This record gives sequence, structure tokens and C-alpha cells, in this order.
Amino acid sequence: MKKIIFFFVIINILILIVNSQDFKLGGSCEVIDSKSPCFSYLNYTNFYLQPGDSIIQLNQNVSDILGKLEFTTPDCKSNATYLFCLKSYPKCESNNETLSNGTMILFNLPSLPCNSICLKAEIPCKVYIDNYFKDLSCISKYSNGDPMFPINSTEYEFSERGIYDFKFNVQCSNDIIYDNKTTKINCPAPLLNAEDNVIPGKTIYYYITDNCILDCPFEIYPTKTNILNKTNYVLTSISFITCVFMVITFGILPNKLSHRMESILSFACGGCITALSVFIQSRQDNFNCSSDPGRFKSQSDYLCLLTGLIFQFGGITSIFWSPMIAYDFFMISRLSKIRKFGYYRIGIWSLIFVLTALPAFGGKYSATVTTNCWINSDDGSAWQYVSFYIPSWTAMGILCILSVLSVINVSKMYRESPNRRILFFNIKIIITSIILLFNLTFASSLKFYLEDKMDTYFDAIAIWADCISQGDPSKCELKAPGYELKAMNVVVVSILGFCIFIGYGLDPIVIQIWKESNKLKWIVNKCGLDDFIKLGSETSTTSTGSGSGNEKKQSKGGSVVKELLKDELFKVITLSRNPESEKSKELIKLGAQVIKCDESQPKEEIEKVMKGCDYVYLVTNSQGYCDKEIEYGKKIVDAALKSGVKHIIFSTVPGPCKLSNGKFKSPDLDNKAEIEDYIKQLSKSNSSFISSFVIAPWYYQNFVNYYKPEKDENGKYVLKWACNPKISLDYGDIDEIGLLVREIFKNSTKYSGETIPFSSQILTPIQIVEIMSKVTNKNVSYQFVNPSEFGKLDPEVSLMLDFFNEYGGFNSYLGDRSIAHNIKKLTTFEEYLKNINYKLE
Repeated sequence: MKKIIFFFVIINILILIVNSQDFKLGGSCEVIDSKSPCFSYLNYTNFYLQPGDSIIQLNQNVSDILGKLEFTTPDCKSNATYLFCLKSYPKCESNNETLSNGTMILFNLPSLPCNSICLKAEIPCKVYIDNYFKDLSCISKYSNGDPMFPINSTEYEFSERGIYDFKFNVQCSNDIIYDNKTTKINCPAPLLNAEDNVIPGKTIYYYITDNCILDCPFEIYPTKTNILNKTNYVLTSISFITCVFMVITFGILPNKLSHRMESILSFACGGCITALSVFIQSRQDNFNCSSDPGRFKSQSDYLCLLTGLIFQFGGITSIFWSPMIAYDFFMISRLSKIRKFGYYRIGIWSLIFVLTALPAFGGKYSATVTTNCWINSDDGSAWQYVSFYIPSWTAMGILCILSVLSVINVSKMYRESPNRRILFFNIKIIITSIILLFNLTFASSLKFYLEDKMDTYFDAIAIWADCISQGDPSKCELKAPGYELKAMNVVVVSILGFCIFIGYGLDPIVIQIWKESNKLKWIVNKCGLDDFIKLGSETSTTSTGSGSGNEKKQSKGGSVVKELLKDELFKVITLSRNPESEKSKELIKLGAQVIKCDESQPKEEIEKVMKGCDYVYLVTNSQGYCDKEIEYGKKIVDAALKSGVKHIIFSTVPGPCKLSNGKFKSPDLDNKAEIEDYIKQLSKSNSSFISSFVIAPWYYQNFVNYYKPEKDENGKYVLKWACNPKISLDYGDIDEIGLLVREIFKNSTKYSGETIPFSSQILTPIQIVEIMSKVTNKNVSYQFVNPSEFGKLDPEVSLMLDFFNEYGGFNSYLGDRSIAHNIKKLTTFEEYLKNINYKLE
């Protein structure tokens, strides 16, 4: 049972006390009105009315006083009622005296309450008298020294020099009609009498006094509750719809679930569950109230327990997964990937279940005057702190730190590669994190503000209680403070799901997931909607990053063969157009089997050559037969599938035409992107045919073999190229790509469907020439050449750079570069130049 005892409510009686320190004589004897609240308690009919007083006002004042006595104890109420009645309507004694001249004078005198009556009230009402009504003490006196509550009588003296001098001794009054009904507390409506309504052993009741309890429902903001409830329902509905959308998008439709998707999915599930608790409660009027009058629902009411568990579970789920979303973004900003995600998953869900179940074991789920069914802490216990606030503050602290670090990393990234698309995405995620942080901080901090203002709430309830004690509750409005903050809290709690939708639901990746979802395609197909709904081909959902390199004459296949030959697990067969070439002979010496095979050969012949192979690493060559690259690439893939190949890795690149919606085109890149889509379609249709994709960077080797710094007319070295000097691209030593391919082959299941960027270092052209200068001790500068001019020398590279100058490197697609770095420490550009003893002559 919850007790909020408002003893101080009665302090207002002081203002209305009829008697004062001075008692005025010269009044009249009046008949006690039958409408007087003391009519049934006084054993006389005439009372003394002080000069200047009104019977109507007196009746009203006494009625207000007696109404306030309902907030005391039964013994105090009974005896204080008699005392107040005797003091407010003192018995009138009339005395006629004759002067020496024969004139008769009438003296009306009050008979004050006897001290014995006062003593009966003083004992049960001592706490009130000592604190608030000191002049009602039985030893109180008037300003002339006469006792307010005489033991036997009061002496009154009237004199006028030379005319009269009279003294009257008036006996004190104890003429009371004792009535048992005064011993029963009649709590003013809408309060309820505890004796009649409180059921032993049941909770939750809220006591105003020891005898009066709040009725249920009790509205803190009675005139605005309906607005709050409707606002909460509407915003929660919007949040629920967006959370359902996020669950479908990041939990049901993806062909493969990434760590980021799982974090967003978990947050969205928490939002859906929290909204569900609101919907359950909104279906029933006065949900917080039990069927017993005045009793708020407790954990023994199963529906209250259910909604409390649901709300706690959903809220904690969203709060705990917020830092994981921020952590994922932080790792992306560091160009890294979350390791051992499974441990985080187990730890977070375990803690969520423990923190949800713990209050239930303590019997702490219940409704309160101010909240729906949740963890009750009105008894001052620490359950809310242990089960919610401390874990939430910890999560918010982590979220805050990660948000700050992400801002720093994003700022550095933008300085290196000022790409507007990257900047827009990053700013959107940062703003989302800040909004989440504000919402969660505000929601959890409001409790302490309200606790700090508790005295103000008590004062408001005291004023309301004083008003209802006067008999007309319809005129009494509870004017509790903090409505604006309560309304704000409703908003920030109900829009949590909508916030995450703004950050991650309004993103191009969402469209991509829907277009490429195998499940959605199956549904569309089963419903016969193929002709009306056109869904695109799949692109990896776990790595949207991509990059490109100018292959020139550098062989990616050769480096892969050499690396595979180092592992006894692999027997390597190389298909070559010219087995007699020097490169082929070199591979034969290393242990590879080189077979003559040309892409132009019929598919059946290629299939025979591949028969018995488990793995295929495919590099298509656009040099010489660009118009045939797609045809040849698809033919080789078909042959691999038919020959029983288990896993194919394709060396791919981003497709400018697809990514820019036709603004940029590069046959070398677009052809490979189309082959990539074709391979993915085959893998989806044939589960035993695993495919993975490696995105190659711009090669270090190109700056040694093709794009060398040249001396100008002043003898200074200048690197002339068509890459914007502010744009960061991904670079690497192509000879190291074999390490990545070998790792993927050895972990086929792990990397199934993955598009993995191979990036050793991210550099701008300015950084490239600075490194060249450092290694060679020669001053090298950079000169940007317009792609259209550069195209006269190298048309294909010009087309590539035209695209990358606007879209940037792998950053544009948020590729997970950490996979390659986790396999081996990759060589930096400076290390590469030093390794080959790079010089400028």
C-alpha cells in the first residue's frame, strides 16, 4: 500500500478559524440555523454572534473547517468537531440589569468551551495542534489574559464611570449531543474511505491520509490527459509502422543478414514491442485501475504484469542496441569491422532478459498515479535504478562517446575525400545518434526533475484536497506543474522507432534490399505480379563499397595462382590462351598445370577443361574484345556451374552506369558489373554454387609502369593525371590480392555472397606525390589534367576517373576494407616504393 500523507492540508484551516486572539463583546444572541453544520451536535438553541459577523458566513466557515477534519483521524475528528462547534457557536447567556435611573440594560455573553472538552480533542489531535493550531491548545489565552478554554467559568466585567459597574460569571459550556457518526471519517469525493475499500493483502492503494485513499483513475492533468493519450497513441502508431518497416527491411527481406542489419533489426523489434504495450493499454479505459474501487493494478493482475514486462523488455532492447548501431558506424568510420559480434549478441540479450525478469521476481511491476504498469519505486526502493536507469545511463554514455569519436573520424575522412554523398550519409547518421541520445537522456532524466519538484506536486494536491473538502469537487481542478515536460516525454519516448527510420530507413540501401530480396521475388512470382513489379538483380548487401583499378598489363590471375600454390591444399590449373608464354612457363615451374583454353571456344570445351575443379577464380579481360567481354564472362560462368564447380570468385568493379543512373559509362567497368549480377543470379538459383567477389583497387604498379612523374621545362618532376587532387581513392599492391582470394576459398561459407574490397591504403593524388618525394628525395608535384584532355591519351582510364572524381573510392559504398587487412598486414605505398627501390632519374 502506498501512503502519501498530507497532514499539512489542514494548515489552511488557520485562515478560516472563527475565533481569534481577541473576542469581541457586545454581540447578539441568535438562534442556531438548522442549516448550520453544528446544529445536530449542540444541546442548546441560542448562540452568541460577535458584532460584525454574518450567520451565513459563519456557517460556511465552520462547514469548511469540519470538512477538513475528514483528513484527520476518527478520534481527532469526533472531539475536534465538538470543540469547533462549541467555540464557533458559543452558548449565549443573557443578563438584564437595572440602572439607578430605572433603565434596563441587556448583556449578551458567550459561554466558552470547557477545558475538559478541549482536553478530549487535544490528545488525539496533538500532532495537528502542535504543528498548525497552537492557539487551540488547552492552555491558550485571549489577549486580555482570559483562558480560551476555562476550567469552570469566565468572568466578564462591564463598567462606565459614575453610571454602572457590573460583573458576570458565566459557566463554561459542555452542552454537546454526542453522536457516533462523528467518529466515522467521510472522505470528501472523489476520495474513498480506506476502511470501506482497502482489501487486506492487496496492492496498490494511494493514501492521502490514514483513512482516505485516491480513487482510480486519478488524473494528474485532468483537463489534458485526453490530449496526452491521443498524442501518445498517434505517435506510437507512427513509430510502430516505421519499426515494422525496419523489421521487414533489415530482418526478413535481406538475402544475408549483416551485423549492422541485426543491430537495426533488434532496435526496431524493441520499438515494436514497446508500442505493443501501449496498444494493449489503450484498448481498455482506465487500464491502470483494477476492478476493486481505489486500487491501482499490481503484478497480481496478469495483464499489468504482461504489459510491464513488454514495456521493460522493448525499452531496454532499443536502448541497449543503440550503442551497437553507433559502434557499427564508428567501426565503419575507422574502416574496420566489428569482431566477435556473437559475443556482443549473447551478452546484450542475456542482460535484457535478466533486467526484464528481475523486477518481476521482486513483485515490482504495477501501475502508479503517474505511470502505466511498469517498475514501481514509490516506496523509495532502488529497483528502477538497478533494472533500468543505471544500465540505460551506461548505454547512453557509450552511445555518446561513440558518437563523438565517429564525428571525429568522419571529419578526417571528409578532409581526405570530400565526397558529398559520403558526407550526407554520415551527417544523417550522426544526427540520428544525437536525437537518440537526447531522447533517451531526456526520458531517463525526467524522473529526477519530478522528484526534485515533488514538494510542488504535494502543494498542488494539498490545494486540490482543500478544495474538495469544501463539498463541491466539480469546482476543484488539480493544477499540477510540469505538464510541458510530461508532454515532451510522451513525444521523445513514442518516436524512438521513427528516429531510427530517419537514420537508416531513408537510405538507398533500403531500395536495394527490397529490389534484390529473393523472398520478395518469390512472393511476387507466386502472386503472378512479375509483369507489374520489376525487381532488380542482387548486389551484395553486406558491403556496398566498391573500387576500381586500371588493369593495364598487370596480371591479377598470376598473383592469385602463385599464392594458391603456396598452400598444399590446392592443386592449381591455369587456363591460358598461350601456354608457351613466359608467364605460363613461370607458373609451370612453380607447380601449376597450364592448359590451353580461349574464352572464344565453345562452352562445352571450357566445361570439359573445368571438370573436376572445385574452385574457380575468374578475371575477365576487356582489352581487345570489350564488346565480347560480357558474352565470354557468362559463358565461362555457365561452364563452371555445369562442370560442378563449388565456389567461384569473380574479380569485379563498380558499374558507373548503374550507380550513376546512366550519367557515367565505362565499358571496362560496366561489363564486369553485369557479369557480377549474372553470377549472383546463378548462385541464388543454385544453392550449391557459391559465389564471392573481390574488388580490386588502383594498382601501385601503375605509378611505376604507366603514370610516371615527368620532368617539366624547369627540370622539376610533375605527376600528370586526371584524378581530382582532393579525391581519395583506394590503392594496393596487386601482387597481394592472392592472399585475399586464398582466404575466401578456404572459408567458402563465411564469404558466400560477399563483395570484398581489396584496399591497402586510401590516398589522394597529393599524398601520392608527397610519398614519391619522400622516397626519392626529389620534389614531385601534382598537376590535374581534365579527364576530357586525358582521354586523348587513355580514353578508358579517363572515363573511369570521370566517374570516381564525383563518386569517390570505396568510401562511396561503405566497403568493409578490414577483411583484407585482417588476413595480412598489407603493404603501404611508401613500403612498396622502397621495396622496389623506386627512383626518379
